[in-house]
Amino acid sequence: MWLQNTNYIYYTHVTRGKETSLDFKDRYQTAVKMNLKKTTLNSEFTLANLKELLRQITERLLENPDCDLAQNDWRYGIRFAGIDAFYQISKEERYKNELRNIQQYQTEENDDIDEEEIDLCDLIWSYRIENDLNALQKIESLTLEDFDDYEVSLAFASQIYAVKNYENYMLAIDQVKANYTKSIGYLLEVLQSQYFGKTSRIKALMIYCVTAGLRNGYLKKSILIQF
Repeated sequence: MWLQNTNYIYYTHVTRGKETSLDFKDRYQTAVKMNLKKTTLNSEFTLANLKELLRQITERLLENPDCDLAQNDWRYGIRFAGIDAFYQISKEERYKNELRNIQQYQTEENDDIDEEEIDLCDLIWSYRIENDLNALQKIESLTLEDFDDYEVSLAFASQIYAVKNYENYMLAIDQVKANYTKSIGYLLEVLQSQYFGKTSRIKALMIYCVTAGLRNGYLKKSILIQF
């Protein structure tokens, strides 16, 4: 069992200033060995197995945070989004509490960064921008051309995530949706090609591109039959 202390900062920090924001990597963490077997998975394709696989991935993300990632990095944001997605499936409050802890006790790394220099994908996947007017204005004005220099899986995954989360802000929402629908054939071809096997990250992003489109109604399941 893995434990972390987020409420009692003075266990890990100086006693004075215990209201100070505390970075995730600086929080008190420990491990307790318990005489309990970890749930095992098998190859049977069932809802229970899929849910358990997602649970183990979520637990691994929480137990092994990548302390080398900046909090405003898109990869960090994707991890946060993944944990939140599992909470939406499981409805277990402990995962929601962890997300609150991450938000509450992490320092803001964007304070000293020029708004114009923040990477677009970092911005889109950030869990901090709901109340950031400048960030939302940048989301509002984004266009398809803004993604031209990004690797294809990250570009499309970021577009789909932006459509899902910032639909009320994006002026180019219709163009982004239309481009996604028009490009699904290409996405599926990439997904089945040797390029798809290049890295596990590309695999995950491409799968997200397709499944998010299906889940949010941007794609019809019938379109997959021809592939």
